[in-house]
Amino acid sequence: MRIKIFVPLLFAIIISCKEKSVETPAKVEETIKFLPFQQIDLDDLGAFKEVTENWKVAGSSYVDRSKDRMLSSNEGTGVLVNNPEEGKNDNIFTNLEHGDIELEVDVMMPKGSNSGLYFQGRYEVQLFDSWGVEAVHHSDMGGIYQRWDSSKEKGQEGFEGYAPKKNAAKAPGLWQNLKILFHAPKFDTSGRKTGNAIFEEVWLNGVLIHKNIEVSGPTRAAAFQDEKPKGPLMVQGDHGPVALKNMRYKTYDDEKVSLGEITMAEYENKSVLLPSFDSITAVRTVDTDSLSAQMATGERPQKILKY
Repeated sequence: MRIKIFVPLLFAIIISCKEKSVETPAKVEETIKFLPFQQIDLDDLGAFKEVTENWKVAGSSYVDRSKDRMLSSNEGTGVLVNNPEEGKNDNIFTNLEHGDIELEVDVMMPKGSNSGLYFQGRYEVQLFDSWGVEAVHHSDMGGIYQRWDSSKEKGQEGFEGYAPKKNAAKAPGLWQNLKILFHAPKFDTSGRKTGNAIFEEVWLNGVLIHKNIEVSGPTRAAAFQDEKPKGPLMVQGDHGPVALKNMRYKTYDDEKVSLGEITMAEYENKSVLLPSFDSITAVRTVDTDSLSAQMATGERPQKILKY
């Protein structure tokens, strides 16, 4: 993707054999454009692969804190709701296939409920009612769930789980915000893996709970045991009720940022002060794809580049 960077006035000044300082503008105004978030549409289930009836779109959701795993909802749109029951408890997958991704989502957990958000369907950030837990584990809200090797000795099967730095979970029935920056595993042209998946940052309710956590392979209960450059987001549907809303994301792997349509004008100036560009003529004007004072030519006492 080409992103234009608009800079009304950007100067690179080179002065030869002068000790006097050059006055610069008091303020340079810039217009900076950021890669925008894209929304996962929750007007219906069209953003997801086909699932069982435990998943639906609702207008709102609420819990009964006196009962375990009780999640109710009202008609409408904007909220993704899971209420599993026997025979209707599938996980849900997005049509979106992602590599590197920044994800924001609001989550509501009923009392005693358990779910999970799997990046590429393989690497889980735990969703759990952890309200009031003092010593958190990888299995608590926001934890990066452990991997599993069933061939190991009983009690030793789990490994590589990462507990949150602190318990930032809210009470059941309250909306909780997750912000996650995830890097997919990397592969060379032959398909050989050259880098593990990394959770660069995980924020829960405004608290940084993970930083640069590397995961060597799919976590327990992943939908896929292999690793790929891309995969769908998955929300676990068979463990307990959960509601999600405001699902939005940025993907970076296909977005290349570059400078474009830049023109450089070079001026000659014999004064120590910056001139009015309306009163002087450019020595030369060239198209360029970079910004550098080294582009100034000749041995003039002072050269000013304007982009």
